[in-house]
Amino acid sequence: MTIVHIEEAFHPAYGYQVQNFCRHHSAGHSVHVVTAKGLRSRFIKESEAALEKLDREFEAETGVTIHRLPTPLAWHHKMWLKGLHRTLEEIRPDAIFAHGVEYISFARVLRKRWDERCVVVTDSHDLPSAAHHGLLRRLYSLVQRWCVNAINRRGIRTYYTAPPTRDLLLSYGVRSEHLDYLPIGTSTDVYSRSEDERRALRAEWAVGEGDTVLLYTGKHDEDKSPHLLYEAAARVAPRPGSGLVVVSVGPREPGYFESRCRPALQKLEGLGVRSVQVDAVPAADLRGYYSAADVGVFPSRSTLSCLDAMACGLPVIMQDDTTNADRLREGGTVFPAGDLDALAAAIASYVADPDRCAAVGRAGCADVRERFDYGTIVRGLERDLESLVGAAAA
Repeated sequence: MTIVHIEEAFHPAYGYQVQNFCRHHSAGHSVHVVTAKGLRSRFIKESEAALEKLDREFEAETGVTIHRLPTPLAWHHKMWLKGLHRTLEEIRPDAIFAHGVEYISFARVLRKRWDERCVVVTDSHDLPSAAHHGLLRRLYSLVQRWCVNAINRRGIRTYYTAPPTRDLLLSYGVRSEHLDYLPIGTSTDVYSRSEDERRALRAEWAVGEGDTVLLYTGKHDEDKSPHLLYEAAARVAPRPGSGLVVVSVGPREPGYFESRCRPALQKLEGLGVRSVQVDAVPAADLRGYYSAADVGVFPSRSTLSCLDAMACGLPVIMQDDTTNADRLREGGTVFPAGDLDALAAAIASYVADPDRCAAVGRAGCADVRERFDYGTIVRGLERDLESLVGAAAA
């Protein structure tokens, strides 16, 4: 098959779902990514030359072809891809995966009736907590409503990544017979525990034999709220003869970091808790950090990183919601959103019992490899697309 993924904001070095689809597609398929020519946001600051180099490296690694199109109009990560239809005409796909019911390109694919020429599928990663905000989004909901009607009339397969996303799509009006589960996963060939990297990083951080390393990976912004980890860690007493080390990896939004994180980190230092701040690193390099840590803490919202962390045997703590509770059912602990005492208690329970901490990490690793391995997920997607292509040709 010739498969086209339309992803308006695509960065080849990031570990999101579409990048992992590309890495795991079977060699017999011709796979293309159609995306925007440039990426500029608060956190993505790649020049076109740097992006071009990363694209060529990604193509050499995966066998995928990346097509970057000009974007005369852009709103956040939603972009008008100039020349989209001409590019699709040149590729002549058997299947188009237009990522994001909520994105402009899916509406354009439907408007041009590409589903009459090939298989078209879409998806949503949205959660109810993030689905309704901003004037422009509310205005775009008019377009989205038209897309939902088209999905129902034309029978467009629409994938959801978690049960709350299914509920959200149903609330939009998508009928259940058009919905199918396609979970976000992890690349277990990339993310696995490395004892060598664990020893090297703990030595670099001067971590003592009995010390506990708490790890956060991701953006430092109000949405992810890593300051909650720092504030909760201040309430945790280390075991006698041991200490706490808090490690954070990821880009920092300056205003948020200085107002919310810096004071909490200074308080930790006053309590004798060391902190290590690391800038963003390539997704694959995070394996070493997950291996070196003892507990992963993602204190706000859902994050894809929890699956990567658990694949490396790291127990994880996250706020309680349906998605997180399902992902962490064997490999971690959930706490009520915003409850610092409960977050501190969850951290303390692992700090106080290293054997339990290790056991939960092993159980989570086994569960993730069984349910969330991208190799297995992509094989299922390919079988699905092959079935749809075959049915369309019959």
